[in-house]
Amino acid sequence: MKKKLFLTVLTGIFLLSGIIEGKDNSLKVSPAKPKAGDKVTVTFNPAGTNLEKAEKIKMSAYFCSDKTVIDLAVVEMEKKNSLFTGSFKVNEKAEIVGLKFSEGKKVEANNKKGYYIRLYNNKGKESDAGLAIYALAPYSWGRFIGAETDLNAAYKNLKNLFKTKPAIKDKYVKDYITIMMNVLKEKGFDLIAAELKKMEEKSNLTAEDYSYFQRIYGQIKQKDKADEYKKIILEKFPKDPAAAMFVYMNISSEKNLDKKLELFASFKKDFPASPYVASGIYSINNLFIKEKKYKEGAEFINKYMDDISPVYMGYIAKGYIYAKQELDLAYNLSKAAVDKARQKLNSTENKPAYLSNEEWLEQNNSSIASAVATLAEASASLGKKEEALGLYQEALSSLTGDNADPGLNEKYINLLYELNKIDKASKEIETLITAEMPTESRTALAKKIYIKKNGSETDFDTYLAKLTKDAKNYLNEKLKKEMINEPAPDFTLYDLDGKKVTLSSLKGKIVIVDFWATWCGPCVGSFPGMQKALNVWKDKGVEFLFVNTWQTIPEESKGDKNWKKNNAAEFIKKNNYTLHVLLDEEDKVVASYKVSGIPTKFVIDKNGRIRFNVVGSDGIDDKTVAEISTMIELIK
Repeated sequence: MKKKLFLTVLTGIFLLSGIIEGKDNSLKVSPAKPKAGDKVTVTFNPAGTNLEKAEKIKMSAYFCSDKTVIDLAVVEMEKKNSLFTGSFKVNEKAEIVGLKFSEGKKVEANNKKGYYIRLYNNKGKESDAGLAIYALAPYSWGRFIGAETDLNAAYKNLKNLFKTKPAIKDKYVKDYITIMMNVLKEKGFDLIAAELKKMEEKSNLTAEDYSYFQRIYGQIKQKDKADEYKKIILEKFPKDPAAAMFVYMNISSEKNLDKKLELFASFKKDFPASPYVASGIYSINNLFIKEKKYKEGAEFINKYMDDISPVYMGYIAKGYIYAKQELDLAYNLSKAAVDKARQKLNSTENKPAYLSNEEWLEQNNSSIASAVATLAEASASLGKKEEALGLYQEALSSLTGDNADPGLNEKYINLLYELNKIDKASKEIETLITAEMPTESRTALAKKIYIKKNGSETDFDTYLAKLTKDAKNYLNEKLKKEMINEPAPDFTLYDLDGKKVTLSSLKGKIVIVDFWATWCGPCVGSFPGMQKALNVWKDKGVEFLFVNTWQTIPEESKGDKNWKKNNAAEFIKKNNYTLHVLLDEEDKVVASYKVSGIPTKFVIDKNGRIRFNVVGSDGIDDKTVAEISTMIELIK
């Protein structure tokens, strides 16, 4: 199908009237060359998009300036026949507009490229800033409109832009360096050093500039230069926020409690407004708990209560709840966290420009629910079971969908059991097992509820078998809706034995590609379950490839070319895994798969097509095996 792009290419920079890379007649914008302050009318044709069957479509217009979103307009579009129309006034300071079309949680993002409206001046020309902000979209703000992160595209965009508009390079060179760092890796270190040298030659350098040089020189392995700038910052700007990080590192690394307290008191005096203050309080409190000095820890927390953010209040409270010590403090901290979260609910004072009021409210409600969940645990630990029950119910009513916490459900159901609310507990455990699969702890909980309700364990196995069958059916239907059909980028990597593995050579087999690193807690937590899944399917035409990527090398080992290989091999051997590990040493394969976080798994069918993309892991082995097995069965 031929695309109508409304696109002009001029010396490597994309200039357009209206929208870039829209599908055939999918969008019409009036006026064709809008300016900041204009009223713009957008007509959207959802045919051929994932909103083709939508009855109500919401359009979100993100107004961008100076590399970021400065304002947002949300419009309920009017449907006429098969078209949707909506209008908004462009923010006076905007340089470019990004559009997102959605129905509920479903988003249309032009095949993950995003929809953009370019803005013009009275002479019909775009500003240099507008060109730069568009070039940076795949690196930064494009994610707000559903565009995928593509650092290679951003690198090419900026490189071409600087050739034709060299005067604007100074303003965006830091972004350029960050992108080069991720795209070129060590091959770009010399180019980055050259850019830094030009920046260093400028006059009136600030503490922020020196801090930037220190950080980047450290990243490109020029330790002497990094240490030089650290020294300058501490000597010339000892009380500047730029120095706070270096001073705080001394607190963070200190293991002696008395010395840690001494360093913290000095730090708080010099940097009272630093965000590291709350981190320091949390770090010191953890050491109090580790040394079982609970009373002293509680006194310390009470002294600095006003400096603790709601999130850290929750973390600290959980530490005492799990230690079963100073429970009154845990309760008070949890309650204070809930109170602060509620105060924030209806305020838009600190709302980011890229969030709608609805999204801001949803985010705040989620924060409240998390705080309420901790308060529920604190209440239960103090024996306030009826109060805790109400709090659990409140938290669970908000923690749904992506924010759901099955572990919290188990605590709630167990409390129902303790309060002898057996019918309710029975219904809740059945719902949980059906939606999340049976686990050892859930099965044990279900069994004691069953015995309490029925007087014996007779026929429990039959009861559990039915729940398990229902859970498998539920999972099957859920995963059917999550199936995709995209080409899997081919790759060739070497395994720990030095053998070459090429994805395309495995056609005819189902392939599971799991991106991981040894520093990644959720990756490591998923491996027992993945080993079990491998054991089930290894002789049944399924290949499991565990791609070690984004592996951080310790400073002292950066000269060792074999460190990544040896590190991965040691991890696998230590844990007695039989996983087939491949080494993505230059992080090229993970980039080709557009991975934004690990662990990420791709389930690839026999024809080399990606059918499932799974991000993250809850570390529940039985559930991992069930999910992987169901995906395999669906594409066999």
